[in-house]
Amino acid sequence: MEAKNLTILFGNREMHHSRDPREAKFFKMPYSEANILELQNIFLTKGFHHIKTPSLEQGRKLITLFLESLHCYYDPACFTSRGVGLKGAVNIYQEMQNKNKEIFFHDNPFIDFMWIEMPSKVEPRQVVEKFIQTCGSLQLERRMPIVVLHSEE
Repeated sequence: MEAKNLTILFGNREMHHSRDPREAKFFKMPYSEANILELQNIFLTKGFHHIKTPSLEQGRKLITLFLESLHCYYDPACFTSRGVGLKGAVNIYQEMQNKNKEIFFHDNPFIDFMWIEMPSKVEPRQVVEKFIQTCGSLQLERRMPIVVLHSEE
């Protein structure tokens, strides 16, 4: 089956539009009780969620902290051109260098949480935005929480 058919088969009418990073909810350590409850809701609710941290490293620490604390995700994945840094997480960007996106998700149905690292530079940002559109067309946000991580760097 061609990848084009998979997109049509799983496609939805509403495409996710990348949000302006200024609209993403900003989280900075130390986290307040209200921040922790809001983050818990983000990590447990299916759909696209945009968060912003002072740096990519702090964002990764935040994601790692919640994934390790919640104990409810067994196959997390990340879309980043950098190394993932979380033991057991699949680096989708790296895996898809030789695979089509639609086929990758068809072959990996057990991914239950995903975060996408939004770069600040324009050229890699376009690749990430295209990936987010693919996620929307495959309706992945109906299966899992997808956190788009923006950083101030």
